[in-house]
Amino acid sequence: LSNEMVEAFDDSIKLIIEAGTGYNNIPLATCQKKGIMVCNIPAYSSQRVAQTAIMLMLNLASSMQVQLRMLERKDHSNFTKYLQVSHVELNDKVLGVVGYGHIAKETIKIAMAMGMKIVVASRTPRQDHDGIHFTTLDELLKMSDVVSLHCPLNEQTYHMIASSQLALMKPTAFLINTARGALIDEQALIAALQKKEIGGAGLDVLEHEPPLDNSPLYDMDNVI
Repeated sequence: LSNEMVEAFDDSIKLIIEAGTGYNNIPLATCQKKGIMVCNIPAYSSQRVAQTAIMLMLNLASSMQVQLRMLERKDHSNFTKYLQVSHVELNDKVLGVVGYGHIAKETIKIAMAMGMKIVVASRTPRQDHDGIHFTTLDELLKMSDVVSLHCPLNEQTYHMIASSQLALMKPTAFLINTARGALIDEQALIAALQKKEIGGAGLDVLEHEPPLDNSPLYDMDNVI
């Protein structure tokens, strides 16, 4: 919804319901000025999005993108020469979860069942509990083998993962985003992936949707 659309609403409009979790597509200041209440659905599709985050982690860890592309070009050497691609077991690896809402908690639940160690950076400071270590974003980025973003898009979180944050990550680490594309500076991510500064990225969302046809993200083996 644009500012202009909301400005044009009749005074009888008193409520806008976002049929999802994120509400960055609604001009809150204009709604407030017009006396329109806005609400979202915090528990919308929490399990499905968490499963998507885990799916992206597993595919990156198994080099699934590389294997599929090898088969597409009739390259069977992964079978005839035995395991030409890397494979990472996620058990005992550190999953860094940014945010601690419904989807983050569902993702943590599955990851813990897979034997992953959990660290969390959230807006609200918390004490460690139930095997979860709470820390700062910078420390999380340094510690994690996989970083998964689960926070809303707003002025504070826009480009929260940019060049300086990517530089803190392990060169083998995967970055997963199932939240909002603009949490990540896309050009900084592309540069980091091209230079192999991080291990790969699983992107359910992008800063520019759909990406341009010539986006390098389409052709990278370390990107899903």
